Amino acid sequence: MRRFRRLQAALLAALAAAVVTGCGREAVNAGDGTEPAPVSAPETSETAPPEEEEETMQMEEQTERRPGSSEDTLPTPEDFPEGYDYGTGRIGDWDFSANYRRLPEPEENLTVLSAEPDTSRIQAIYLWEEGNVPAQTVEPENMAGYFLRPYTQEEGALDVARAMRFIRKNADAYGIDPDDIAVMGYSAGGIQAGEFFLHYDGEVNGTALDPDYVPDELDAVPAEASACGMIYSFYGRLSVASMDEEALRAGDLPPTFYCYGTEDPFYRQFEAQYDLMQRVGASTRRIVLEDCPHGFGGDGGWVEDYAAWLEEVFA
Repeated sequence: MRRFRRLQAALLAALAAAVVTGCGREAVNAGDGTEPAPVSAPETSETAPPEEEEETMQMEEQTERRPGSSEDTLPTPEDFPEGYDYGTGRIGDWDFSANYRRLPEPEENLTVLSAEPDTSRIQAIYLWEEGNVPAQTVEPENMAGYFLRPYTQEEGALDVARAMRFIRKNADAYGIDPDDIAVMGYSAGGIQAGEFFLHYDGEVNGTALDPDYVPDELDAVPAEASACGMIYSFYGRLSVASMDEEALRAGDLPPTFYCYGTEDPFYRQFEAQYDLMQRVGASTRRIVLEDCPHGFGGDGGWVEDYAAWLEEVFA
């Protein structure tokens, strides 16, 4: 029960960030990008001994379709600081101005290289060291919040990998198993999670994007995660779900939780990719909320379902 509550708390923190940054209400033109080339199976000799198959537990696919509702929406926890107050969490109470609200900034230029985890509070920490950022985009002046645009999808995926390395390095301090970590995202945030799993996890570091980037000690920690949460999102690019079966198969994707509404403009893409994930052989769980639009946040009571599903994945 204690671990389940920790998972709920972590999901609430993610929900706070999602509500503050908001969700795209209109389709955005997809950026250019290439999928990884299919990986050919190595040739084997007829006399070679068969390799031992690694034992893996394939979770049974689960789909639940239910009415969308605000009855079970989780509001901001009472112990959250004011700077992270996202209100009731209900889509009906959300205002677009929240997109331009600034979250608290790190104290004393704290970075993931210099920070010591403080589990007694929410910490704001810079991901990169000044002068050594693998980026191709110049940050606009006075930009509020964190948006995918004008950054590239690849830059965002490296941010995810950097955060994952910090969490795994400090797993003992956080009281977690470094192999029991999930990456989730809402809307464009899910696109970033997917880009991470498809192209930027494992040993990949900033040199993959910027040849001038100098790897540091944190890059020695593999950026690995064992579950993915796609909340009104999918693997692919902005507004375009990947239907490339070979690319999804080559991505060796982790168990993935989908939640989306039937009134979402991307509903058909969600459905099509979910069906494709079954052919790929990925472990999946899905909650479809009837009459829910894009950007429903914590509505629909899915947060507790996601936490319970993670318990199964991490068992």
